[in-house]
Amino acid sequence: MTYTPSPWVVGNWVTNDHEPQHYEIKANGHAGDMKARIAKAYYGQTQAENLANARLIAAAPQLLEALQFLAADYMAIEGPKLTMSHVPIRKARAAIKAAEGE
Repeated sequence: MTYTPSPWVVGNWVTNDHEPQHYEIKANGHAGDMKARIAKAYYGQTQAENLANARLIAAAPQLLEALQFLAADYMAIEGPKLTMSHVPIRKARAAIKAAEGE
């Protein structure tokens, strides 16, 4: 599965007459480029909550990459001792599968 390459960044707080106030999440560091929009964060109860949501969304590619690396590294080191019921690996694999649409 492929997704828009990182980095993703949080753009400005958008206010206009056509849609709810929101933060835009942009791809590849192009905060001012409308074509680079990944998502909008506007479901929070406050501007601060919207900003927190936008930051989490923007960090998603880095978080997925880090989790994949950690899970693979952990399996390489501890693999023979682990079972599929090992909670950290089970949770990591579930999160990776969710991110990859499985």
